[in-house]
Amino acid sequence: MFAPFAHPHEIFARPLYLGGTLVILDKIYPKSLAEAISRHKVSCMMGLAPMYENLLGVLEHKAYDVSSLRLPESGGMYTRVELAERFRKKLGLPIIPVWGSTETTGIALANRPGEYILPGSLGKPCITYEVKIVDEAGRELPAGDVGEMIFKGPAVVQGYYKDTASEQGCFTDDWFYSGDLGRTDTNGNFYFVERKSGMMKVAGLKVYPLEVELILESNPAIKEAAVISVKDRLRGEVPKAIIVTNNGERLSEKEVLEFCRAQMAHYKLPKIIEIRESLPKTGSGKINKKALQPE
Repeated sequence: MFAPFAHPHEIFARPLYLGGTLVILDKIYPKSLAEAISRHKVSCMMGLAPMYENLLGVLEHKAYDVSSLRLPESGGMYTRVELAERFRKKLGLPIIPVWGSTETTGIALANRPGEYILPGSLGKPCITYEVKIVDEAGRELPAGDVGEMIFKGPAVVQGYYKDTASEQGCFTDDWFYSGDLGRTDTNGNFYFVERKSGMMKVAGLKVYPLEVELILESNPAIKEAAVISVKDRLRGEVPKAIIVTNNGERLSEKEVLEFCRAQMAHYKLPKIIEIRESLPKTGSGKINKKALQPE
């Protein structure tokens, strides 16, 4: 359990319920993480994708005994397929993507240990939860259509303390409207698409920043990318890509655009490309997009 996490209540409750031991770390440095797993024989870890990526970096340069780890769960953001595959090759077990929130009192969607994990999937609803994908009018959408993920069940909170304005936007007929966009497949597996607040409308057409970021990061020369919205007089808003290259590799804006043109529709292309040495991060390791927005 990590001090920087804002909602660790489920992680705290698990060992109490199961008769296990809780290891508390006040830092999320990858070396500290590797040492804690090795020293305390940690079997279950809930982390963000960047934490697993940084842990891999340490394990690739120094030997730590992390063979006790059986349930490496990843939530809070999208877990890239490439990262999951690297982790599986190095440790012999898959990262298990899950979805949860403070309002759902923990994990509501999860892949099951020991079962095949579909690339990019969050898995299926956990016991006691009902989950649907709905449109703006609250109508349930068929498999494949993108809409908002909503949740219902005895573990979902009833509202916000002294915050009726937020309640009106998030709670309707016992359903919690998460603000996360997702889709399902024909087998009932759920997939995260984007935060509702992050979706762009470029000349009326929907653009999901995560989709553009994943395409950019599939370029071997690009280490990480963040796509944000900037205002545009003709289109309303357009995507801006801020990129960090691998090992300071030189990459021109023209080369990035040519790569993107072969991978995505024209209206999704980043209209502005900026290359930096690093991207700002939050305490938990996520890219801080608020810090990238123009003032």
